[in-house]
Amino acid sequence: MGWRNKLRVWGFVWVSTASVAAAQTVVDSPRVVDTPRVVDTPRITDDRALDLVSPYANKWVVGTNTQILTPDFYVVLPPPLWGWADLHAHPASHLSFGANERGEGGIFWGYPGLNYEASRSLLLDDLPGCAPDKHGGFDADPVRHETHKTIISTIDNITGFEHRGFGAPYYTSWPHARSLVHQQMHVTAIRRAYDGGQRLMVASVTDNQLLSAMWTKVHFDPGGALPVPEHGFDYESALQQLRFIHELATANYGWMEIALSGADARRIIRANKMAIILSAEMDSLTHQEIVRLVTYHDVRHVVPIHLINNQFGGTAVYNDTFNAANNWVNGGRRPDYNNLRNDAFFDVTFDPRLRFRLSRPQTLVSEGFNVVQGGAVWPREVDYATYNSLGYDRTSGGHRNPLGLTSAGRNLLRELAQQGVLIDLAHMSQNATEQALRLAEAWDYPVMNSHTGIRAPDETAESERALMRDHARRIGRLGGVIGLGTEGAAARHPILVQPAIPVAENTVYIRFSSARTTAQWPIVRSAENPVVRRLTVRISTGSDHLRGGNNRVWARVTIRGRTHEHDLSRGQSWPGGSVREISIGVPAGTRLHDIERFGLRANPNARNGIFDQADNWNLQEVRVFATLEGLDPVGTWLAEYHDLLDVMNGRGAALGTDINGFAPQMSFAQDRVNYPLTVAQRVGRKPDNVRPPSLPASVLGTRRFEFHRDGIAHYGMLPDFLQAAFDHPQHRNALLPLFRSANDVVVMWEHCAIAAEQI
Repeated sequence: MGWRNKLRVWGFVWVSTASVAAAQTVVDSPRVVDTPRVVDTPRITDDRALDLVSPYANKWVVGTNTQILTPDFYVVLPPPLWGWADLHAHPASHLSFGANERGEGGIFWGYPGLNYEASRSLLLDDLPGCAPDKHGGFDADPVRHETHKTIISTIDNITGFEHRGFGAPYYTSWPHARSLVHQQMHVTAIRRAYDGGQRLMVASVTDNQLLSAMWTKVHFDPGGALPVPEHGFDYESALQQLRFIHELATANYGWMEIALSGADARRIIRANKMAIILSAEMDSLTHQEIVRLVTYHDVRHVVPIHLINNQFGGTAVYNDTFNAANNWVNGGRRPDYNNLRNDAFFDVTFDPRLRFRLSRPQTLVSEGFNVVQGGAVWPREVDYATYNSLGYDRTSGGHRNPLGLTSAGRNLLRELAQQGVLIDLAHMSQNATEQALRLAEAWDYPVMNSHTGIRAPDETAESERALMRDHARRIGRLGGVIGLGTEGAAARHPILVQPAIPVAENTVYIRFSSARTTAQWPIVRSAENPVVRRLTVRISTGSDHLRGGNNRVWARVTIRGRTHEHDLSRGQSWPGGSVREISIGVPAGTRLHDIERFGLRANPNARNGIFDQADNWNLQEVRVFATLEGLDPVGTWLAEYHDLLDVMNGRGAALGTDINGFAPQMSFAQDRVNYPLTVAQRVGRKPDNVRPPSLPASVLGTRRFEFHRDGIAHYGMLPDFLQAAFDHPQHRNALLPLFRSANDVVVMWEHCAIAAEQI
């Protein structure tokens, strides 16, 4: 039921949209705002002037942002709140992913500080150098040491980040836009984002129990069993992170504050502070745990479904790692060292509009009483019988999750809506998103998707993680908001794709062995001949792993007749069924047509010990992407943002960075940004108490960060990104709605409060 029909049902006067005076603005969606004057009984006698009227607390609130005049009634409304919103960030990730209650010993490296003024002088202590292979100090336990190295290298290779340990005071390696395991939200960076116009942040707590268990529970233990999921793990991790965010807001009360309602957020932003909305984004919280977080711990935003299927419904399928996690959390156990039954991998349905397909999944296997391996837990590809039973290769098309909302999921959404909680559809499967939207439409309840991209006009996409345009349009009609990610990945151009063939037993795409140590392919050229800045190599391994050590693999890039080699594996082992993504440089001035061939060279005959045999290994797929001079990430992002705005009818489009959440960021720009930054001073109408400062280039220790070279290396570089967007010829006033996005979130939240009373 729409707002117009609901007003009729409630018996209120509805004045239809008609001609509007020249000085007035018609708004295309309902806005609930407080006003200098709210009247009990509006006397409206003509049919012009009023676009939308909404009942609120037995009063009348006029839903537009200008002066409304009729012969008998007027109300003057204030301008919208000023400032941009980030709908998804993780300021407490140092307390997750295996860390203890002090934020020590986990996968994530670096402390975010606390009080801004005090932390400015403590930055070098908060972000010291790290051990690049394992993030810890000396470890005499060989199994734990190798497990930590494998986890760090696996995460780094998602983006091709070259992990070196140089932290304070030079910061030559990190923070980095493509590093997923270093602190990017130090309080000084958050303050710089605030100075650059941010006025609302959805601060989300998150964790991954599989990663945490592998990091903390796998060690030298002959006879050790596979770790099992812990009941209450997600809840306790959420509490630990929420306590820190409370402490962070209290320590910086002069410029940030936790908001408990839409009206509260409005008050905070009007006081020229950043409104912080606490959010829970966990894999396996129970209904009761979510309600407790809302009731007792100030959570006002919930992502009901995260990276795996849970009791509330199905997750979007877009990563092989989450398939393994789903099996570990939701699957059964065998008697032998709690090894998995492998009965909980994702079910899939085939969609010709999607490209992503799950590969042969990995499972964790405990070595048990193998004393040499010390009870280690290793990722192994499942056997062919298990893989064939999943049916991942039965037909063409990409994979998506057929599971929608469960009855428990529908009950949770109803209870959250009755309490006016912000409901986030991010990470839901396509079917779950559709069912959640139908519920929201029946309740006239605004919902959101905090961090996503939207599909192409024909609804095609890489995976179902991208929001359908129809779903985005319906979120907009409900008055919801959408956060657009800030990776800028569309600036990569594929120049080589050697696709995986259908998997059958004893069949591989290419095997490196004593008889074959090299392979090469011609690259695909385009009609244009742009300058190439770098190459990104993405390799999917087959059933046999690369041993590591002296057994390595090199990329061989032939440019103008000369072959350049790059060590891809750097002595690290590559498990079977894994994906590695590594960035490599090319000589300055290299153009696309200069690159003739791409190949791989291995040395399987090398030995790591006198008892070693030849190391046969194989791969399923090779992809090579070129980052081209002419493909500007900022321009690409602006095109995506304009598209989202069009779908959302000109409002409700914010940022959804997912920073500190294992999300890569835009890593460079085509054009330099001029400092100091003035974008916050130049965009939007600001209240008298808001005077954004000009911002010099960000400096950490002795290093000066510049956006064209470093991209969004840390949270404080978001103003640099916005300046680049503002200066870009394609911006077409895109930043005006972005600097109103904090207002859009507050308005949505106030609408949730109204709708909650009727559910």
